[in-house]
Amino acid sequence: MDAALGLRSRHALVFAAPRGFANEFYALAVDAYVRDAGRHGRPCTAPLGVHVDWLAEDGAIRRALMLDGERDRLITADWERPFAPDCVQFVCLGAREQTLHRELSARFRCPQVNPYPASAVADDKAATLARWRGRGLATPASLRVEAGATAAARSFAEDFPEVVVKPNGATEGEGVVYLALRQPGAVRRLESGQDLENPLDNWLLKRSADGFFALKETV
Repeated sequence: MDAALGLRSRHALVFAAPRGFANEFYALAVDAYVRDAGRHGRPCTAPLGVHVDWLAEDGAIRRALMLDGERDRLITADWERPFAPDCVQFVCLGAREQTLHRELSARFRCPQVNPYPASAVADDKAATLARWRGRGLATPASLRVEAGATAAARSFAEDFPEVVVKPNGATEGEGVVYLALRQPGAVRRLESGQDLENPLDNWLLKRSADGFFALKETV
């Protein structure tokens, strides 16, 4: 697979959690292959799926997942001489997403699609929602709840039949709880933090707009 070294752009998608990555990578790799075929008549971009364990200390690539476009399959290639990517993107980083993202972003000197400093802004969910609203995007009603603001949480929750409670700064779906306020004691559990990993402290409450409990009751 040394031909990949001579392509115009070697785009590394660095990942740590393998579950589901192959599906995401395959779609991106096929898109790049079809685009190059239509525009240039040949491959010009090499999307490379690179597990964090396949990187050298300086970020050079020792091993990668690639698309074999002629046979329409994914293959794994190894290189005796590690090489630097032309650009990099961080995806599927797992439970240590924020810490690992910061460490990896500091390791690479090439252009990054989602460098940690810019991506970290989105880890503040309340701030992200505020920015979206400022751009005119419709978002579910929400409230950031800090320590001791149980009255505000109760007032917000009583306005909606179902709410989603999630840590304002966590990621990867950690600590997300659905509450149906019509359930006995639901508001009391919300205030006490009974269903949460920690008492209410820098959490985000959002109106649940997908009818989670209503759907569950029909199954």
